[in-house]
Amino acid sequence: MDHFSLAYDNFGHAISTTKIEVMYQTALGKPYHEPCIIVKGQKLPTVDRFTYLGSILSREVNKVNIDDAGNNRIIKASAAF
Repeated sequence: MDHFSLAYDNFGHAISTTKIEVMYQTALGKPYHEPCIIVKGQKLPTVDRFTYLGSILSREVNKVNIDDAGNNRIIKASAAF
């Protein structure tokens, strides 16, 4: 990851480590091991759930259902009002 970060810097871009989270999904039946990804000496935080384009993803494939995404959209809409 440090090589990627260095290449990104060489093109005049910056990786904001405060805005990046890591979520890792294992293959079915395999044990979960928390990933350790370090950028510029800072370990990126890992999360169990992640919202992407209004959909909720989970590191455990069978833990998310359609109700979670619906509830998430209702909460965001309520906050907007």
